[in-house]
Amino acid sequence: FSWIRPNLGGLFIPVFVYMLTITTMVLTTLNRENKVSNDSFQWVFVGAALFMISDSLIAIEKFATTVPLREILVMLTYMAGQYLIVEGLLKELRNED
Repeated sequence: FSWIRPNLGGLFIPVFVYMLTITTMVLTTLNRENKVSNDSFQWVFVGAALFMISDSLIAIEKFATTVPLREILVMLTYMAGQYLIVEGLLKELRNED
């Protein structure tokens, strides 16, 4: 956030709120540790971190500097993140059965 902050202009508040939301999501996944199976915790946490990386790459490209291979990196981190989140949650549901 500190890297893109100087270029946000009138978008400072919306971008800040979105950054807080994504950060809260990742911190919430950390709160699952020792409350769910270790597999579920790890998959969901890594997925959330990849999702954060995906959104960060978009923000860096838009507000700071060019990111080489941004389109590919964004899609890879986004798809992997979403897959890991869903699969991690399914692992926990399967453990409850």
